[in-house]
Order: sequence, then structure tokens, then C-alpha cells
Amino acid sequence: MDNLDYLVKFTNSLENGGSIEVKQIKYPPTVGIEVFDCQMGDSNSGSIKVEIYTQHTGWDRPPIFTVDKQLDKEWFNYFNNQFDAIWERGAIYKPSDLE
Repeated sequence: MDNLDYLVKFTNSLENGGSIEVKQIKYPPTVGIEVFDCQMGDSNSGSIKVEIYTQHTGWDRPPIFTVDKQLDKEWFNYFNNQFDAIWERGAIYKPSDLE
């Protein structure tokens, strides 16, 4: 069993009802996006960590930055929409049954 299988099976079996959803895409992404404390609607809470995946050069020091919804709503919405688009196109990861 690989680490991702273990993570999904362990988290989804927690007694407190924990769960995790992992998706895969069929192409190498150009950006990593982590969304934190994002509330739907007009809430000003939330931030997004963005890591640009560089090509050929600069891979040892990629641009990494955080966008705060309250301070920069336009860029927050841009990267949040990018995340949603990638997520919608992803296939749900299903752990193998091999132990």
C-alpha cells in the first residue's frame, strides 16, 4: 500500500467521521494552490498559497506567495477560480484494495 492509499483509507476510517477527498489530473500542473479558511458568500475570510511551477530554470527557487481575500479580493478570486477549474476536471482518487 502506498502513502496516498494509506492517507485516504486512514482518514476516511476515523471514528469522528473524518474524511479526505483526493483527485488526480492527467497533465502536469503549472501551479500549486492551497486554499485556507475559504468561506462561501461575501465573507472576507480566507487566503490562498500559490506556488508557480517553473519550466527549465528557476525550479530551485519557484515563486511562492499568499493572497489574502480581505486585502486583494481580485487576485484571491482569480486563484480560487483556477483551483475550482482544476478540481472540477480531476478524477477522484480511489485507493487500491491491495494491502
